[in-house]
This record gives sequence, C-alpha cells and structure tokens, in this order.
Amino acid sequence: MRLVCPLARARTREARRTSAGARAIQGYYRSNDQLRQRLADFISAYNLGLSFKTSNAPAPMSLSRKASATHPQLFKLNPLQQMPGPNSKCPGETFHPIVSRESNACSPG
Repeated sequence: MRLVCPLARARTREARRTSAGARAIQGYYRSNDQLRQRLADFISAYNLGLSFKTSNAPAPMSLSRKASATHPQLFKLNPLQQMPGPNSKCPGETFHPIVSRESNACSPG
C-alpha cells in the first residue's frame, strides 16, 4: 500500500476541479470575433464610467443658482401656482368620517 500525503491529495483534487471548471467555461463564445467584440464593449463601458466619475461638470443645484442669478425673470413665483387645488390636503389633515370638515386644521380660527 502506498502512503500519500493528505495535502498532496487535496492539491490534486483542487487542480482537477479547476481544470474541469476551465473546460466548462471554455467555448462560451462561438468565435474569437464575438469574444473580441464583448471585450471591446466592456472596455468602452468601463472608460465611459470613468469619464462620468471624473467629470468636472457642475452639479444641478449650482446650475440652477447660476441661472437664477443671470435670468431672475424666469424664477419669479406666480401666486396662482402656489394656491392649493380642490383635491390637495393641508399639512396635518387626515380624513375621518366622524370628524366634520369644519374642524379642519388649515382653516383660520
């Protein structure tokens, strides 16, 4: 009977599993051109992501501040647009069938 080190046996099993996994993955692409196209798409997407990450473009809030400073007539508030409509709720208002509408928290007095 031949004695074999358990570590050597484990390494052999691991090598077999690795090569079997490599054989299973091998041949995923039908041709080398398909693989090249996939890698080119991946690299271009990666580079595009880097360009977004390192962009020096201003944030949207700073753009709106700058626009409101240069064109204030575009940012004037219209009081008609600020009035609540008939279907809007006042802050803190909850509908309950027993409570009457006269006891609304938004109504004066």
